[in-house]
Amino acid sequence: MFDEMSQRNVVTWNSLISGYLLDGCPEKTLGLFLGMLREGSVPSAFGVSIALVGCSQLEDGELGVQVHGLSLKCGISSSVVVGTCLVDMYTKCWKLEEARRVFDWMQEKNVITWTAMVSGYAHNELPYEAMNLSREMQRLALKSNQCFFNMRNTGIAADVVTVTSVFRAIGVISALDVGKQVHALAFKIGCASNLYAQNGLVSMYEKCGSINNAKRAFLTMKERDLISWNSLIAGYSQHGYTEEVIELFEEMRRTRIQPDNATFTTVISACSRTGLIGRGFEYFNILRKRDPFETLSVELYTSVVDMLGRAGYVNEAEAFVNSMPIQPGHSVYKSLLSACKVHGNIEVGARLSNMFFEQYPHNGAAYVLLSNALSTQGSWEEVEGIWKLLQHRKVEKEPGYSSVE
Repeated sequence: MFDEMSQRNVVTWNSLISGYLLDGCPEKTLGLFLGMLREGSVPSAFGVSIALVGCSQLEDGELGVQVHGLSLKCGISSSVVVGTCLVDMYTKCWKLEEARRVFDWMQEKNVITWTAMVSGYAHNELPYEAMNLSREMQRLALKSNQCFFNMRNTGIAADVVTVTSVFRAIGVISALDVGKQVHALAFKIGCASNLYAQNGLVSMYEKCGSINNAKRAFLTMKERDLISWNSLIAGYSQHGYTEEVIELFEEMRRTRIQPDNATFTTVISACSRTGLIGRGFEYFNILRKRDPFETLSVELYTSVVDMLGRAGYVNEAEAFVNSMPIQPGHSVYKSLLSACKVHGNIEVGARLSNMFFEQYPHNGAAYVLLSNALSTQGSWEEVEGIWKLLQHRKVEKEPGYSSVE
């Protein structure tokens, strides 16, 4: 239908592009976005946001920088949605300085913006920065929650959007007691049965560590969507309930809701932590056979590599990486290099490091992981060579931090 249209506008393009992104096809998404530009259409904030999400999923920082430049040229970079997607894209593509620059430049931020930046620091193994920003967010979120209750006390009505946003903020700061109060309020104002509010409730409880309340909220839902299932499955996985993760996943498969890349990534990660390699590969193959043309996410491939590496199958993990139909991202290499260090496989580690160095010559993680693996084998001359190479290329190693509350 789209190909037969004589005239196309930005709305038409956005509909098609977003559809491919929702179907898990980021490469096709970006291809269509570039096609739209070639036809002379001026992108909207929504279209640019879709493209940035595609760049995040592919960890394509170079294209992400170009899309950022396009947003500035079109005057839409000040949108909170575009700004948040830029922060997420840069953190996923290991460009922390650019992400923080965008974050600090944004005049308007929401809970998702803050969460993207905090998660970005954690994703890039900078816990000190993540904790500092999280504390700042907590102060602002507590003020936000207090404003919410003040709003109620002055007689201003709250709606579903307000309650859902407050649930999200509470989940970030793990304020369980406040969350229970807002949950009771949701019943009082008549939005407790709304799907979006219920999804926020499940997510809030599991992030606050109250997995039983999360399950109870899930079971009371008359209608569930993909977010509902993914929230509870992720909660079980984060709390180490692998058996419950698998049971819930199997129950989900019996419904009309199809698991997506995120669902399979969570389930395979749970299998990885408990050594269920056969079950993990079974789920991976289910997704691959369900739609052979679907582009699987880098996170999904990383979970499989991590599963093999944890179990000591380092050579098999290397073969899996080499067979990937997409470019292995930073996280894939780091996962396998960590396995090489743990299991002392210097041969695979050296081959992998050379590939990593070519693609990410200024990322200190590869140098550190390889030198640690070599040191466990007593190969001190090789360790010295790695550190000389790191100094020659002027690569900065991120310092480690510890914190006591």
